Amino acid sequence: MAPALANALVPIFVGLLLGYWGGKRGWLDIKGVTALIAVVMNVAVPCAMFSAIIRTPWPAVARAASACWIIALAFLVIYTATYLIALRSGKVSLSESAVLALTIGFPNCAAVAISLLSDLYGPSSRVLASLSIAVGALTISPITLAILEMQANPENRGFDVRKFLKCILLSFKRPVVWAPLVALLLLAVHVSLPPFALSSLGVLGNASTGTALLLTGLILSEQKLKINLGAIISSLAKIVVQPLLALGICLLLHMEISTVRQVTMICAIPAGFFGLVFGKRFQAAPAVAGSALILTYVLSLATLPLWAVIVTYIH
Repeated sequence: MAPALANALVPIFVGLLLGYWGGKRGWLDIKGVTALIAVVMNVAVPCAMFSAIIRTPWPAVARAASACWIIALAFLVIYTATYLIALRSGKVSLSESAVLALTIGFPNCAAVAISLLSDLYGPSSRVLASLSIAVGALTISPITLAILEMQANPENRGFDVRKFLKCILLSFKRPVVWAPLVALLLLAVHVSLPPFALSSLGVLGNASTGTALLLTGLILSEQKLKINLGAIISSLAKIVVQPLLALGICLLLHMEISTVRQVTMICAIPAGFFGLVFGKRFQAAPAVAGSALILTYVLSLATLPLWAVIVTYIH
C-alpha cells in the first residue's frame, strides 16, 4: 500500500511545489496565469477527458452514471452549506460567498483526480475521474458564474431566474463541459475514432495533469495564508466532511466497493482553483478562500493517505 500511495501522491505534491516555488521565485510569471488557465481548461483537460472516455467500453461508462450523481450531490451539499454559512457570517458579500463555496465545494479534479485514481485503482478509474471534472463544470461552476454576473450588474442585485438559466446554458460552450458529453455521445452510437485521432488526443491530454498542477501551485503562490476560524472550518469541510458525506451516501446505496473507493477519493482531493479564477474576473476574491485553498493542500499531506487507507478496509 505504501509504494502505491507514494507513486500516486509524491508526483502530485512535486508538481504543486514546483508551481508554487516558480511563482514565488518569479520564473513562472503570475501575470501569465490567464493564458495557462486557458491551456489547461480549453485544451489539455478536455483532451484528457475525451481520451479517457472514448477508450472505455460503453457498459463501463454507463455504470459510472450512478457514481456521478453521488459526486454531484456531495459537491452541491458542501457548496450550498459553505455559501449559506459564509453569507450568514456577514463578513463576505454574496459574490465572495459564491467564490468561497466553489473553492470548497469543487475539488481540484482537473489537476489531481485522473493521476491519483489511475495510480491507486488502475486505468479503468480514469473514466470516473474525468467525469468528476464535468460534474463540477456542469453544476456548481455555472451556478457561481450566474451569481457573480448578476451581482456585477448594479441594476440587478436580486436573483434573476432567466439570467441564471442562461449562464447554465452558456456553460455548455466550454470545452471542459462539451468534450466529455461528445465522447459519451460517440460511445453511445458506437462511433470509433481512427488511431491517429486517439493518439493526438492522448498526446495533448497527457499534458493535463502536469500543467494543471503547475497552475494550481502558481495560483497558491499568489495567495496569503491567514489562519482563522473561517479558513479552518472551510478546510475541514472540504477534506473531511465532503469525503465522509460521499462515503456515507455510497454505503447507504450499497454501491460497488470500487465505486465507493473512487468516489470517496475524488471528494477527498483538496480545494480547486476555479473559485479564485472566477473571482478574479469579477473582483470578488475573499481572503478566506485563498487561505482555505492553501490549508487544504497542507492538511491533505495527512488526509489523502488516511482516506486512501480507510477505503481499503471497506469490503
